[in-house]
Amino acid sequence: MGWGKKMTTNKKPNSGDIFEVVADERAADVLFINSDVYPPLDLNIIQMVCDRKKRENIIVILVTNGGLPDVSYRIARCLQKNYKSVTVVISGWCKSAGTILCTGANELVFGMYGELGPIDVQIRREDEIGERDSGLSVESAFESLRMASFRLFEQCMYDIKEHSYGSITFKTAAEIASSMAVGMVSPIFAQLDPIKIGETHRSVRIAEEYAKRLAMHSHNLRKTPEIDPIEILLRGYPTHGFVIDKDEASFLFRNVSDADGNLQTLIEALGKKAIIPTESPSGGQSIVEFLNEEPRPQPKKPKAAKASKGTKAAASKKSGRRKTAARANGASAAQR
Repeated sequence: MGWGKKMTTNKKPNSGDIFEVVADERAADVLFINSDVYPPLDLNIIQMVCDRKKRENIIVILVTNGGLPDVSYRIARCLQKNYKSVTVVISGWCKSAGTILCTGANELVFGMYGELGPIDVQIRREDEIGERDSGLSVESAFESLRMASFRLFEQCMYDIKEHSYGSITFKTAAEIASSMAVGMVSPIFAQLDPIKIGETHRSVRIAEEYAKRLAMHSHNLRKTPEIDPIEILLRGYPTHGFVIDKDEASFLFRNVSDADGNLQTLIEALGKKAIIPTESPSGGQSIVEFLNEEPRPQPKKPKAAKASKGTKAAASKKSGRRKTAARANGASAAQR
């Protein structure tokens, strides 16, 4: 893992200070994360933030395939506690646990290639190395089986009623169709492991609760009686890789904008590393670092030198003489 590793970018020779320009104009630290969201990413970022002299706000350029909701939650909470405002820049691929982190942001900024993904918890596949299944696969399987069972029951019932030419009552046809549907679907349901189903449901619930808690602090989700953004992010999209672009995100989040000006220049300076996840099974490394320097302390204004006791006494005597002379002059003028 390349924590704090100084990275090589595609910067032009004259754009070396673009990171400092963005940091100064937005009064923000600029944190670049291109990594899967697994331990010890959370511990490293928390340590980096706590050990640093911080600006008021933070800009996080986030590129990730996703990961564990626990790690994402710890990172987002750390940023919320240490900065007044959190802006997440989606310059490229930002999926799953990355979307959970975005629910804790006060503002989302999309680059040209930016896209979020559903909050789709990935669960390790048994007896497989590096293979994962979607946490929503079980729910999708149940929904598919439910729909298939009902269609089977309905079709059988109508066929029996139609082909009996009225000799079989609706009640009898329904009982026969029910028995046929149960007989065909039962072997499929028997293959489902209730323990695994419970674990999967719990994993999805954890991601949901984390997103709710982060959103309560950021106030950036468009929740209404008709629309629940977290429910949509969890169950409203059919696949893990579904593209949630800026327009789609604007339907779910309040503060969403396009990257422009110096921020867009900064994204361009990072090149492909701001678009495509660098970590991969083939040996790619994570990149996690603050792009800007720590703010320099403002020089203190020199305090005026305090007058010594002797100087104060002399000044007091001089002031007294002036007052005595003024009184004498006033008395002389009155006698005239």
